[in-house]
Amino acid sequence: MKSSVKLFLAAGLFAASAFLSRSNAQVATPSAPVRFEVASIRPAPDRDVAFAAMAAGKVPHLGMKITADTLDIGSGTLFGMVAYAYSVRPDQVSGPSWLTGDLQFFDVLAKFPAGTTEKQVREMLRALLEERFKLTAHRENRLDPVYALLVAQKGPKLEPPIPEDEFIKAAANRPQPGRGSGMMGGQPSRGGPYGPMVGLVGNGVIHVEFAGITMPQLTTYLLGTAGRPVTDQTGLPGAYHVVLDRDLGGVPPASADGDNRIAPAVAADPVASIISAVEKLGLKLESRKDYVEHIVVDHIEKQPTDN
Repeated sequence: MKSSVKLFLAAGLFAASAFLSRSNAQVATPSAPVRFEVASIRPAPDRDVAFAAMAAGKVPHLGMKITADTLDIGSGTLFGMVAYAYSVRPDQVSGPSWLTGDLQFFDVLAKFPAGTTEKQVREMLRALLEERFKLTAHRENRLDPVYALLVAQKGPKLEPPIPEDEFIKAAANRPQPGRGSGMMGGQPSRGGPYGPMVGLVGNGVIHVEFAGITMPQLTTYLLGTAGRPVTDQTGLPGAYHVVLDRDLGGVPPASADGDNRIAPAVAADPVASIISAVEKLGLKLESRKDYVEHIVVDHIEKQPTDN
């Protein structure tokens, strides 16, 4: 799988909600930060193993899941974890060139007391990165190109959310991609930053379906292909059942016999593709400029200290 696709997946798996500010400030580190009860960090298996598992219809250990007492990150990048820890999107994290160029992946398993809030989980992850990767950082605010997510002139075309159990059951009962189909994925997931969802990748297409996603969550997801921050200007409350189909640029579709090797490449524009997908929802992406908060990593080690 091409590095650009891996980078997109890494960013998409750990995107966090954005917030805007107009004053530079040092990143505040609590004098007595809340910490995980126990945490382990290990190098993740090669991602090709995970993608092979997806192709075989298995559920790989990818992405982030938070339960009542556990944070489980599968094949997470350092810049993605920094973004989540500081409540910004991955594109708002900068630092050493290797941080986003020479991607390294880690599995993180951490326990915290029941009743812990998500804000506290983020603080715990920040403390863990400071302790194990010697992370130091500061905040900067920059005038950046952004997209505003707006309601289109004819109004939204959004469906009400599907109850979680109903969505998971329906997605699990669908025919799964077979060998030679050119598709990967198809297994629904409950956890993660976007709630219950299911995705398929292949044949030049990325198909993603969300059981109930809010507009702020959708803007975070759109970052992965829009290439710039996306702010929610829809004014739409609540969650919605959303389906997005977009082109996976540069990936050849499967031929009639399922052999990708002889199929022509697709020269798709990923930004144009996601804009088109959004328009089908009765929404639109409008280009603007706004001040965006960035986390600048001053120092971080490539490998963690021992567990």
